[in-house]
Amino acid sequence: RGAEAVEAWILILSFMLRYPGQVHILRGNHENEQLNERARSFGGGFAEECLAKYGPRIYERFQQLFLLLPLFAVIEKQIFVVHGGLFRTPQVTLERLKQLPYRRHYPMTLTKEEQASGKTWTEEEEILFDAQWADPVELPGITRSSRGSV
Repeated sequence: RGAEAVEAWILILSFMLRYPGQVHILRGNHENEQLNERARSFGGGFAEECLAKYGPRIYERFQQLFLLLPLFAVIEKQIFVVHGGLFRTPQVTLERLKQLPYRRHYPMTLTKEEQASGKTWTEEEEILFDAQWADPVELPGITRSSRGSV
């Protein structure tokens, strides 16, 4: 995010190359093509910045890179790390997460028209979405996000 998002990514990638095995990056909601292509005022701006500074070839490479980033990690076999939060789908296991087709852009929120027509996400799509968008709360259980409709 911000006017130097591309340069921030280059710096982070440089640290990953300089310190292999010590710097790790997870994919979050801002590493999504649809969000990248939104205007900066709507949480995006990465595509506009990258295309203006470096052109379509570099932007496409970033999109390829983003799809390679993992959605979660486990540290020392004890600590589960994910960008967003936990899942609305009950009893999601590490084995199930390892099987998800995460090397694609996850779904964005369904439009009002899609919701009205009865369209819903698959359970896999819900898990992929929640891994990147779910906001933690200090209440027990699952609650609606104050930032969105899901």
